[in-house]
Amino acid sequence: MTSLTANYLARISDANTLITGMVYDNGSFVGIGTTQAGYLLNIGGSLNTSALFIAGSAVTSSATELNILDGVTATTSEITQITWEVMP
Repeated sequence: MTSLTANYLARISDANTLITGMVYDNGSFVGIGTTQAGYLLNIGGSLNTSALFIAGSAVTSSATELNILDGVTATTSEITQITWEVMP
């Protein structure tokens, strides 16, 4: 076994060796690729998923639609109006 780093989950690299992995756990929050986890799960980098749920509701927008809305502060009716104006 090699030396490990506190708060990082160990990873098996071969039949006889544990190494420090990318997953950081401070006892309250988990970070992947970051030690600055401020949420239950904080990812420092890209995330690729086939299904996304926010507060139990499936996000059904396409990546293009989400990119259009990135940074927009609007109500649902305003977003619907924007969608109809952009995509008649």
